[in-house]
Amino acid sequence: MLIIKIFLKSLVLFVRGNRYLILPKNNLSFYLLDRISRKVKNVGLRNKVDWYTARQVFVNKENSLHEITHSSLIEAYYKRLLELRKTPFILDCGSNIGLTRLFYSCCYPDAKILLADIDKVNLQISQSNIASSDLIQHLHAAISNTDASYSIDDSIVEPNAFRLKPHASITSNTVNGVTINDLISKNSEFEPFVVKIDIEGHEAKLFESNTEWMEDFPIIIIELHDWLLVGEYSSKNLLFALSKYPRELVICGEHLVFFNKHKKAGRYVG
Repeated sequence: MLIIKIFLKSLVLFVRGNRYLILPKNNLSFYLLDRISRKVKNVGLRNKVDWYTARQVFVNKENSLHEITHSSLIEAYYKRLLELRKTPFILDCGSNIGLTRLFYSCCYPDAKILLADIDKVNLQISQSNIASSDLIQHLHAAISNTDASYSIDDSIVEPNAFRLKPHASITSNTVNGVTINDLISKNSEFEPFVVKIDIEGHEAKLFESNTEWMEDFPIIIIELHDWLLVGEYSSKNLLFALSKYPRELVICGEHLVFFNKHKKAGRYVG
C-alpha cells in the first residue's frame, strides 16, 4: 500500500509539472524518470524504510533548493561559480543509500559530491546506484568535530537511523571520525557550496568545536533531532555556533536551511 501511495502521489505531481516520477519496479527498487534530462535511472533500496526517504526526496522535495525563497540567488551563485571555472562542492553528511545525492546530481550536474555515511552497506547500495567517479566520491566515516573512533549503535533502529557511541574499542562495528575542516582541506580544488547534515543526533558533537567550516559553506541543510533525543539538548551547540556565524533561515519540511554571505566569492547567497 505504501509503494502504491508513493507512486500515485508521484504521478499526480509529475502530471502537474514535478521533475521526477517514481515508477515502482519491485519492493526494493524503482525507476526514476527525470523530466528534464529525459533519462530513467534504476534505483535500488535497502528496505521498506527507504521508500519513505524516496518520497521525502523526490516527491516532497524536502532537500530541494529550488522550492524556497532563496532559489534564484542560489542558482545564480551556482552558475557564477561555473563561470569562474570553479567546481561547486556538495558534502552529504549521513548520506544513507545516496538518494539525496541522486537528487543533487540532477540539479547540480557539474558539482563535486562527497557522500559520507557510517554504515558500509548503505554506501555499497549507494555505489550500486551510481558509481564513484571524478565528481562522485563515497566515504565511510563519521562526520564529527574530531578524528576519534566511534561505535555504531545499530541495535534497535533502521539503517537510515544508526547512531554513534563515543570511546569505541576497535571492532568491526567501528567507524573513524573526520572533520568537515579536513574534508575542505582535502578537496581544496573545489569551492564549498552545500553541506547537508542528517547524522541522527551527532550534530551535538559536530558543532561542539572546529566549526570554522561554517564560514566556508554558504548553504547548510540540517535535520535536527531534539524531537528524538528528549532532554539531551542536541541542537544547543548548533545554536551557539550560529551566534558566531549568523545566517538567514528557511524551513523546508524536516530540514532547516541556513544561508550566509560567501566571503570568498564576495556574493550574497540568502
